[in-house]
Amino acid sequence: MTRVTYDDTKIYQQLTLSGHAEDKIVCAGISAISQTLIANLLREESREQIRFQWNMSEPGEIWMRAWPTDEAKDTIRGMFRFTMEGLKHIAEDYPGNIEFK
Repeated sequence: MTRVTYDDTKIYQQLTLSGHAEDKIVCAGISAISQTLIANLLREESREQIRFQWNMSEPGEIWMRAWPTDEAKDTIRGMFRFTMEGLKHIAEDYPGNIEFK
């Protein structure tokens, strides 16, 4: 099972994904969605819209946190929420593979 923790604060957005889903399709979907978010956040970091830290300590363990500028807060929050919506849809279609905290 993959555990998902999302923190939406006034200062930062943080997403943690931990563990492996039993279903390989679910694992691939989670990986694709999270890698897309990371790529977009790295792009925003290069544009100096956020300060971004992330870590993939081992397969199935991803942690990321973004501190957006005031101008980028809504955009960055939207990226994280879009990612969460994708994860929720996967969880609905493949019950028992993703747990949200």
